Amino acid sequence: MSKTLRCHLAAALVSAAIGLAPASHAAITDGLVVHLPFDDTFNDATGRGNHGTPVVVEDADVVDPTLPGFVSGGAIGSHALRLTLGQYVTLGSPSDLHFGPDVDFSVAFWVKGDPGAWTSDPSFFSNKAWASGGNLGWIIAAQGNGGWKWNWRASDFGRRDTPNLAVIATGGWRHIAVTHNRQGNAVFYLDGVPIGAEIPIVDDGDIDNFDTVYNIGNDGTGGYGFNNDRGARFLDVQMDDFGVWRRALSAGEVAEIYGAGLQGYNLASTAQAGAFFQNLAPAPGAVDAPASPIIRGEIQAGASAISADSVRLLLNGTAVAAEVTQAGGVTSVRYAVPSLVPAGSVHTVRIEARDAANIEVVQEWSFTVANYQTLPASLARPLDSRGSPGLLFRSVWASFGSLANTIARAEAQLAGTLIDPATEEPYFDDAEPGPINGFYAVDVINFEQAAQNAGNFPGDQAFPGLPEMDVNNFSTEALAWLELAPGFYRLGVNSDDGFELRTGAPPRDVLDGIRIGAFDGGRGAADSLMDIVVTEAGLYPIRLIHFEGTGGASCELFSVDVATGDKILVNNLGDSRAIKAYQTSVGAPSLPFTRSVSPAPGSTGVRENDPITVTIVDGSAQVNTSGIQLRVNGVDVTPTRSRDGNVSTVNYVPSPLLPSDSQVTATVIYGDGSNTKTQSWTFTTQPPSQPPAIVGHWDFNGNLGATVGFPLEYSSAAAQAASQFGTTESFGIPGIGGQTLQVLRFAGASARDIHYTMRHNAAPNGDGRLVNLWTLILDLHFPENGSGSWFSFGQIDNLDNTNDGELFVNFADRDGDGIPDGGIGIGGQYTNVEDFETYIQRGSWHRIAFAVDKTNDNDFGEAVLSKFIDGKPFQNQLRGNTQLDGRHALRDRLLLFADEDGESQVVFVGSIQIRNYKMTDAEIAALGGPSATGIPINTAVINPPAPVDDVELAATIAGNQLTLTWTGGSGTFQVQRRAAFGEGTWTTVGTTTDRTFTTEVTGDAAFYRIAQ
Repeated sequence: MSKTLRCHLAAALVSAAIGLAPASHAAITDGLVVHLPFDDTFNDATGRGNHGTPVVVEDADVVDPTLPGFVSGGAIGSHALRLTLGQYVTLGSPSDLHFGPDVDFSVAFWVKGDPGAWTSDPSFFSNKAWASGGNLGWIIAAQGNGGWKWNWRASDFGRRDTPNLAVIATGGWRHIAVTHNRQGNAVFYLDGVPIGAEIPIVDDGDIDNFDTVYNIGNDGTGGYGFNNDRGARFLDVQMDDFGVWRRALSAGEVAEIYGAGLQGYNLASTAQAGAFFQNLAPAPGAVDAPASPIIRGEIQAGASAISADSVRLLLNGTAVAAEVTQAGGVTSVRYAVPSLVPAGSVHTVRIEARDAANIEVVQEWSFTVANYQTLPASLARPLDSRGSPGLLFRSVWASFGSLANTIARAEAQLAGTLIDPATEEPYFDDAEPGPINGFYAVDVINFEQAAQNAGNFPGDQAFPGLPEMDVNNFSTEALAWLELAPGFYRLGVNSDDGFELRTGAPPRDVLDGIRIGAFDGGRGAADSLMDIVVTEAGLYPIRLIHFEGTGGASCELFSVDVATGDKILVNNLGDSRAIKAYQTSVGAPSLPFTRSVSPAPGSTGVRENDPITVTIVDGSAQVNTSGIQLRVNGVDVTPTRSRDGNVSTVNYVPSPLLPSDSQVTATVIYGDGSNTKTQSWTFTTQPPSQPPAIVGHWDFNGNLGATVGFPLEYSSAAAQAASQFGTTESFGIPGIGGQTLQVLRFAGASARDIHYTMRHNAAPNGDGRLVNLWTLILDLHFPENGSGSWFSFGQIDNLDNTNDGELFVNFADRDGDGIPDGGIGIGGQYTNVEDFETYIQRGSWHRIAFAVDKTNDNDFGEAVLSKFIDGKPFQNQLRGNTQLDGRHALRDRLLLFADEDGESQVVFVGSIQIRNYKMTDAEIAALGGPSATGIPINTAVINPPAPVDDVELAATIAGNQLTLTWTGGSGTFQVQRRAAFGEGTWTTVGTTTDRTFTTEVTGDAAFYRIAQ
């Protein structure tokens, strides 16, 4: 009789694992100290007595408290544990779970949940107080987007965290395992294969926390998500076959537990399992397979050996000639795809085999080839043109000022064209130039500003040309020729902050070069991986730029061995696998190139009168400066042209002005007698200037809809899961002035992707490219039983949300009464020493306002962040005189309540408003404290651009009567009204000659102007 065992792995469910040794069946239970099969019992199957005890949290939100129980049809066996709201299982604190500073241990279990099965980051298994990741202990936790993560804080080292490892709330059973080698790394597995980067835990110290216990389904306190009101809760989750070992399982053992589980055998019975597959490559669901993939799989035999003659491998439905080998009960199948496959293409694999008992085993999966770039063969120089080994490297540094964290800034700074607004001249370069035309010769790119280890590789050196210290506002440039044979390469850059890697002829040309990869913004040290294909052997030119804003700074250039995952520094002469680099290619032509352009390619918010500037560097022949042509939107214009040494500069001040809110194409044409280049780039101009107005208002009447402007948007499914709508009464919190109001409950930004996107509709202002003048007003309530020291109001300058937010509440006991008070601000300025009553108090509603002026054209003579609580000034926080378009200037959207590392907590929101100007202290005082009817939207003092010199317009409201008064002008004035700013028809509502006019307020908002 023929039987078939099929293992079909959906593409989204499994990550890569290769090269794992098969496990020894007899060894799986070695060191097993807890085994909870959850087959209608909480008993420990190891015989060691580490039984579970069901618990339900006592909390007002748990309306019908019942102990956790079981459901039939688990992942393995007859039943599985089911956890709903407030339920968990405690293991207590048995000696078997005391791992101290040096005991290896592992945890494995199956879990099942639909999308939305939990909110925020509840605990699967933990011994720590998870209210802070910095508390002693460790945890395997869920994530708000349906994912999972790990956190670790031992006695002798700071916290360690994985990112969100993978989404697992997919409706099916998933297997999680984490192993801890105390003299090595923590390793993470999903569905039998490693996932994410290993994290070193050697010498971290004691991991035991004797103030807590071990719990399944909650943290070590048993109260996380409830009595601290953070909203982290399992709503309906199943778990099965839970095990803890006092040793680190091998990768092969984890694969065996998973494979046996697919056949219905629990972790103590893997020896009874039939044949199963392991070590599949490319990994099922992989999206970064090489361009010429090697397809592999291993079949671990069960009771009967696999027949080698029966093995077939099908690629995209077609049988191929695969190599089959057998050793030690493992049948290995391998097929190297003989040619390049298209970038981004999807492929299916099927392996079939039969064992000696004629039982067929089948494995099917799919993978996607990386979106690689093919380097043009025309870039290759002969291998015998190698110059001196190494790379050329230089730094430029502005020791004063605050520079944007962008590629465009770095290019301008490297070109010497970045203008210091304080002097209206290019920033002075404080870096020490190198001896080779300003460059230094270096062996590898492995730099950290203070020569401290960062990123992937030890032995960091300080950046050449910079002092060995914490320096800010610098950019670097590396040039090299890489020796590449035909094939697929995975390159990597680890950077803090951003970078760009290019090739081209030459790669320094900002318009003709080919971008291989980039990160355009600020971040901590992190990897970016890029895939390329080379079709012809040779030396290929590259250019790597790196830039730093503030804080840490580091950069590494490396390749990745796609077979092993090993990272290897480019030109590491001590590693034979390293890509070799050379400073020059002997005899390479020296061609002219475009060193910089302004506005930058792809830039937005360009002003209508911003000059268009191009700098061009000579090659071996001199560029004909007087013959350089410039076109704007296809029309020839007449620029000014100049030369300084080997650099030609072309500058054009638009006349007529550039069209507003439009994409503009600029074209430059130049030559040196032998070479002619025609290059184009595009940028987008900013919208027309706006009159001062309320540009966004939200009242949360059951949704994110807008009263004025655009609706707020959920950033992710996790953000939606963290949001609840109701009333102050339904949530059991106080109303305002005895009145109930509709509110939004936000559970907190426990992950980077949990926030709201605010498209504020404000146009750039303050003579900058961003919104430099604005006011944000919020009616908020932090619950009395809430916890946490921080809450981020939003992310402004980094729309990838990879660094701190820009505005915070900091709760601290500043007046010594034992009750934390909430101060607002940024950069350590959270106090108002004159009046403790103006602080935010938990359990009370407050109206919080931030009024921002990033220009220097104000009473302070520098940028200012004015902060208010309930209409009272809290503090004017001065931000320096070089802040235009800086950190607190709004981009085209604001990430409301976002923070990159969970500095957040539960908050209730009644009303939010944003204006495109900085309100005065008097205007904010007039708004007063919070109101059950929300923030007023018909009391704005509007001062639109006057049609007559020296006219000033003001507005006041009494009841439903609006009185307008103005100065300047004479004769008969027309008072005109429009319902929406920026569009619609102005309607005359009356005329007067005495510079005052009173009319009845109708509708939610209106805009008025005076005309003659």
